[in-house]
Amino acid sequence: MTPEHWPDPLLTLVQSFQGDNIPNLNSTQRLHILLETIRVLPEEFFSSSLAQNRRSLLRQELTKGLQHVLTLLQTLMIPTSPEDVQDQALKCFSSWVEFGVPVMEGEPVILQVFHTLYNPSLFDTAVESLVNVFSHPDSLRFPYTIQKFLPNVLQLSEMFKKATESSDMDVCQGICQIVVALAENHTKLIIDASLCLDDERRNNVLNLIKMVLACTSIPGHYPIDENFSNMPFTFWYVLQDEILESDPSRCQLLLPVIQPFFFSLVEILLIKVQYPDDQTYTSWTSDEVEQFRCYRQDIGDTMMYSFSILREPLLGYLCSVLGSCVDKSEANTIQWQLAEAIFFLFGSVAESVDLEENLYMPNVMNLIPKLPYDNIKFISTALYMVGSFGEWLNYHPDILGSVIPLILQGLTNSEVATAATMSLKDVTRENLDHISPFIHQILSSSQNALNSNTLKSKDCIRLMCSIGQVLSVLEFEEIMQYLNAILTPHLQQMDELSKQDPSTVVKNAILLKLKMVSWLFQSLDTDREKEEDVEEGQQKTVKVKSDKPKPVYVVLQQIAPVVQALVTKWIMDPSVIEVNFILLSCQDFIIYLQIHQSITISFLLQHVD
Repeated sequence: MTPEHWPDPLLTLVQSFQGDNIPNLNSTQRLHILLETIRVLPEEFFSSSLAQNRRSLLRQELTKGLQHVLTLLQTLMIPTSPEDVQDQALKCFSSWVEFGVPVMEGEPVILQVFHTLYNPSLFDTAVESLVNVFSHPDSLRFPYTIQKFLPNVLQLSEMFKKATESSDMDVCQGICQIVVALAENHTKLIIDASLCLDDERRNNVLNLIKMVLACTSIPGHYPIDENFSNMPFTFWYVLQDEILESDPSRCQLLLPVIQPFFFSLVEILLIKVQYPDDQTYTSWTSDEVEQFRCYRQDIGDTMMYSFSILREPLLGYLCSVLGSCVDKSEANTIQWQLAEAIFFLFGSVAESVDLEENLYMPNVMNLIPKLPYDNIKFISTALYMVGSFGEWLNYHPDILGSVIPLILQGLTNSEVATAATMSLKDVTRENLDHISPFIHQILSSSQNALNSNTLKSKDCIRLMCSIGQVLSVLEFEEIMQYLNAILTPHLQQMDELSKQDPSTVVKNAILLKLKMVSWLFQSLDTDREKEEDVEEGQQKTVKVKSDKPKPVYVVLQQIAPVVQALVTKWIMDPSVIEVNFILLSCQDFIIYLQIHQSITISFLLQHVD
């Protein structure tokens, strides 16, 4: 296709196939061959390995012939053309859009593509073409032309409405793809037009955002009843990012315009994030359950973007809905799906909430222990939410009395123990300066949970971390009393395991005990930093030094011989040795080894390849 071998190749190609000089082929057959040949040219251009100078030359030739291609497509994409010809013309146009069709030059064809959307046989191909048009990077250079297509997109709202009413999810999804492709890739256009003085331009972009909301709010549960309401999530991120990246004065103008849409989004997400009834949920496949889990996580991320725009009023809205949910509930019952969804959304924004927020969150936290928890998913989400506000609780220690009993109650139920141990770990880590009134309660409940043998391995390990954190605030004598009570059964089991012949069951038990002790050692810090008041309203962090022996040293006197016995017997097993290295990496353990020299890291190194 280089000029020296074939001048104006695309024009020649079009003229050749439009003539009558090809025997045994009717006009429709010639068009099919011509369109297929033209369609594959951009694909071959991108897939072929070409020298840089030759690639540049070919791009010039294809670009020069673009107008001939567009003229041909425009003549074929008319209602009177056979549907199969229109379909192939759409595919050809889509291929050339990916190559690079300036939107201004392609405008007449693009308008024809919109018309083909109303033909069910051409709908899918037309959707693909328009998505390629709006998502192509070159389209950003033509905001005025893109804006001219907004009325055509907005006209699709009626088709979307009818498809929703008739549960035609294929049509709904296709329209959603077009709307999202335009909105997501042209947020700057949306932002600029939302502040302009031209009422038509402004209303067009605001109505486009309403269409995005309609796509998000499609009825039913994802991914069973519909599988596209997640498509707009990226748009909301890009939109809030575009707003917050604006200069402060412009941002202040944008927020009153855009905030109502984000409030509507939160209302929609509160519905879409809800679980179905238990009977329906248990009928889902494991793959569908996993898709829904990921979908909820995406909703959580979208809530963070929404909080960036709405801030504390978002908390007020959720708090109001929760209060209404409780007020409408009958005695000892609650609409758990709605309450669970509210807690999930609260937890999603926890990291962004001001640590000194005291208008809404105290009411929510104090309400938690008063709710009836008759569903595992509900109580698990409540526990996760409490844990996500661990740092906030450090600024509101009076709330601890409301949430810690619920966390400890969760330890008694193996189905929610994972959520309970994660929540306890987060809350204790962030609130050591205020945890003293609850120490006995926490340690006693933790010991009972460990002794119940109903916890999963990871829950046991995580619980040991919480135990170590809580013990860090006690005096040496109290620490040793609790350690003796809590650790003795596990150290005895380790000793017994070290004497048993290697097997998979024994190995897993050894790994669990080693990890539990390791996490305890790493979290038990009697030299921790502590906040102390210096002057009124001011605090400073000081290192709390103890003149008593380190509790870990005392425990090591018991555990070191057992560890050495385990290493000797399991020296050829990488996983056991790896966990031992983690245990040995504990700073207190290293100091102990330097003093007592009962077992050394060199002992391990000389046995490991």
